[in-house]
Amino acid sequence: MKKSIFGFLMLLSFLALGSTNLLAADHSVISEKPLFLADGDTGAWFSGFNGHSVISWKESTRYGFFNAQANIKPGLVYEFTLVSISNSNANYIEGLWDISRNGIPACIGCVGKAYGIDGPVGSYFKLYVGDSQCYQERWHFSGYITSRFDF
Repeated sequence: MKKSIFGFLMLLSFLALGSTNLLAADHSVISEKPLFLADGDTGAWFSGFNGHSVISWKESTRYGFFNAQANIKPGLVYEFTLVSISNSNANYIEGLWDISRNGIPACIGCVGKAYGIDGPVGSYFKLYVGDSQCYQERWHFSGYITSRFDF
């Protein structure tokens, strides 16, 4: 009897605590048209480069993926990768990011926010990343949304 009551209480707890996440919307955004990149160490801004980004997340959860790659010129490549999510909704993802320049870590576990990710195809999104201590508009990557899937 105790096992069945315990099981019933566990089921109720799961339904009460987990039901909002089970119903949260999933999104995937792709960009094959980067807009700008700012190097937080040098202060240099770049545009007109090749690159792409993929963003996929479940609203109001810590489940998600973000990777952006920028090929500025031969010998200068950046990569922005989401490490963990602290907060998210349809419009933004807040969390920690790793940034590399030419494969060498430039900012590890740095606080950042991607927003405008709820826009339609043709609109743009922005990612700003600070340092490991706090959010700042130091590092930047933005791009036009070229496709999206919402379900």
